[in-house]
Amino acid sequence: VAIDDVERDFGTRIYERMMRDPAIYGAVETLKTITLSEELRVVPHVTDEDDAEFAKAKEIAEFIERCFNECETPMQHVMHEMLDALWRGSYVCEKVLRPDGGKLFLHKLKTKHPHRTAYVVDRFYNVLGIGLREPDSSNYQDLPSIDGIPVVPRERFWCLKFWGIGGDPRGESI
Repeated sequence: VAIDDVERDFGTRIYERMMRDPAIYGAVETLKTITLSEELRVVPHVTDEDDAEFAKAKEIAEFIERCFNECETPMQHVMHEMLDALWRGSYVCEKVLRPDGGKLFLHKLKTKHPHRTAYVVDRFYNVLGIGLREPDSSNYQDLPSIDGIPVVPRERFWCLKFWGIGGDPRGESI
């Protein structure tokens, strides 16, 4: 099923073919570069030090910053690839966690090429999980599967999408 009229009229790989055009590729890469030009900053959502929630907000921000700083995968690289959602409609990245001191920390982020993933949805387009074609490890053996494709719970992924309509998790190309 096509995600928009362009894909319907010209096929599922139209946006990939369009990205081979130097002008389109350059425009998208410029937008991604501008978007990521400033260093990632994590700040507490409560900024008033007199607010009763300030200490907890600061603790959460510090935890997130530690996760980003200690993540095996550089965040700038992950975000650059994830921004392909601009022209693909969506992009997914698996979160790999590690235990440390009674908490789960972000260990690495594994971007997944859109041709290797599929959203598993119910009839209302609620995302039930992400199906992985060609899983890259045996970590998925104990998961439910559909036609032999492991279905990983949605919570294990960071999903970025643009302009979804009617609950469709695939989004639309800008």
